Amino acid sequence: MHFVTSLFNSFLMIQSMTGFGKSVVQLPAKKITIELKSLNSKSLDLNARIPSAYREKELLLRNTIANALERGKVDFALYIEITGEETTTQINVPVVREYVRQLREVSPIISEKDDIELIKMAVRMPDAVKTERDEIDEQEFMVIEKALNTAIKELQHYRTEEGKALENEFDTRTKNIQQLLKEVEKMDPDRLQLVRERLRKAVADLKENIDENRFEQELIYYLEKFDVTEEKVRLGNHLDYFIASLHSDDSNGRKLGFISQEIGREINTLGSKANYAPMQQLVVQMKDELEKIKEQSQTSSTSMGNQDKTSKKGKLLIFSAPSGSGKTTIVRHLLQFPELNLEFSVSCTTRAPRGEEKQGENYYFISLPEFKQHIKNEDFVEWEEVYRDMFYGTLKSEVERIWAKGKNVIFDIDVAGGLRIKRKFPQQTLAVFVKPPSIDELKIRLKQRKTESDDKINMRIAKASVELATAPQFDKIIKNYDLDTAKTEAYRLVSEFINA
Repeated sequence: MHFVTSLFNSFLMIQSMTGFGKSVVQLPAKKITIELKSLNSKSLDLNARIPSAYREKELLLRNTIANALERGKVDFALYIEITGEETTTQINVPVVREYVRQLREVSPIISEKDDIELIKMAVRMPDAVKTERDEIDEQEFMVIEKALNTAIKELQHYRTEEGKALENEFDTRTKNIQQLLKEVEKMDPDRLQLVRERLRKAVADLKENIDENRFEQELIYYLEKFDVTEEKVRLGNHLDYFIASLHSDDSNGRKLGFISQEIGREINTLGSKANYAPMQQLVVQMKDELEKIKEQSQTSSTSMGNQDKTSKKGKLLIFSAPSGSGKTTIVRHLLQFPELNLEFSVSCTTRAPRGEEKQGENYYFISLPEFKQHIKNEDFVEWEEVYRDMFYGTLKSEVERIWAKGKNVIFDIDVAGGLRIKRKFPQQTLAVFVKPPSIDELKIRLKQRKTESDDKINMRIAKASVELATAPQFDKIIKNYDLDTAKTEAYRLVSEFINA
């Protein structure tokens, strides 16, 4: 079950932001239908469709909805269908007669037998019919108010039921991570023993006599670098805190989102220290479970707000891939074509500049405290802690700056960030995954950059294995086996999407 949701404190329980309510009332001469539907929004964003005869009561209806629902992007529609003999629309007889007279003058040979055809044409003319506006019947309006309250209760019930499903989903995902953590704890002794044996074998291959005492000291120092005891303890505590917060009276999406961030931090560190394939596989499964939690708990705190207001703006072109796949080269190629009307979205990062990277051109290089303050202020469309204390994110202001210029936004961002934007703006976004020929080729490309140590390259390769598994979630996949072919395919996809 998919939710476009937020979490908020209402009736001391989790509620989904997605809901639908409908009420139908049959009067002697009218059928009144009220529909309410809501989606995610961090504040109340109410759009009303009301017949013109009832506009004077719009403010009262809006206030009723606002007081009951508090938050969400809410669409409210009031439909009035005349089912009896009464009607407020009348034929304007003098005007129709005048139209018929003028039509006869246009063609004098028209006979009286053709009057029906002339009348058919006349009633289509301006002012041929007139609508008399009656005063709103207060008894009828009381019926409308009652119907609105019924629709609101139905929508709230819908939200509560989906909220229960959401809570169960959180429980399941968190317990899955806890179970995976137990498996990590079971295999940790085997992992350390394997590391010890690997080191001994490497020394034995040297065929040199060594000082056993010194070797043991170095071995202990080396094993301490791979010790994950602290990470296991902190991860367990964060998971317990998440479950406790989930069931507390003050449970809310933003708080759960921050706890999810800390859970992700420990999982990332666990993976980078593992140096043991079976444990890294468990870490990948943990990340998958956590990502499903984040999709729900962070929607409200990272949303740009009313998506309908942005739907008339430019389109979003996302290029994501493991580092070294060639997405940056492809994006730079596309920016050369004026007919695509593209502008590059500069991301924020806490990492240091590499090579000739420039501030404000390649990235906005900011400090870790500054990045976390932006998270707290809900300034990002999306953000991700890719490695421990290495954050990447896209500022709302950056996207709005480009849209204000009437341009389409092109992103060169990590896989998780790209998918988050795609989920928030599904109609406006083309998400493209750039796939490298192989992991081995990826490693060669990263080494050829000469910008990172072997340890960091190995971290990227381990992460790439996880990212490649997400490729089917993107709209399109470009296989970058030949760069010129990949560039041509990227231009075709972007051009077709923009001009569709």
